[in-house]
Amino acid sequence: MDTKRVRELCLPADVDGSDPAAPADPDLLESYLTRDSSGAPLVESVKGLEVTTVYGTVFLDMGSADRLWVPAAMSKVSPPALPVPPDPDAMRCYRAQLSGDAPTPPAATAVPITDAFGSLVLDLRMPTRLCFPGDLNGQNPGAADHPQRLACFQARITKGHPGFARELGLYARNLFGAERIDASRLSDLCLPATVEAPSP
Repeated sequence: MDTKRVRELCLPADVDGSDPAAPADPDLLESYLTRDSSGAPLVESVKGLEVTTVYGTVFLDMGSADRLWVPAAMSKVSPPALPVPPDPDAMRCYRAQLSGDAPTPPAATAVPITDAFGSLVLDLRMPTRLCFPGDLNGQNPGAADHPQRLACFQARITKGHPGFARELGLYARNLFGAERIDASRLSDLCLPATVEAPSP
């Protein structure tokens, strides 16, 4: 797997009052675009996965991997040290879309969230990715067996509510190094999920 540029910051969030302590959690994930290294075996798509979040169940087809989420530290004022263990698992994320014959997913509108950048009210739209824990560079053997799964959905500001305020010049650090980055827009909301393979 080859990593390219940073694409997103993934911050812990209190979603609809489910985890009030989350905005103060120092652990976050930094997302990189990825592509399979030359000669690596191709990952076959999986159709008809049953994916359940707090907002209901959808059936998704999962395609190729396109993101790697790496444990990171962030600061608005100065370069941070590396994340302090225990870190969240690194996650490999795969493109996902509704299965061809799947029913329209349940609507999730006016969902309140709060993270380190503030509070927003969101409408969740189509699924975008499924993410699974993994061992990065041999640092976390056994991570692939950890139970956490994430299902990501397009997120848009609910009509009539304030938009996302950009955060510029943030300091970030992970095992790949330190950098300055801008959080310029809202992308997806990723939710804890169960993922069940289709029946044979």
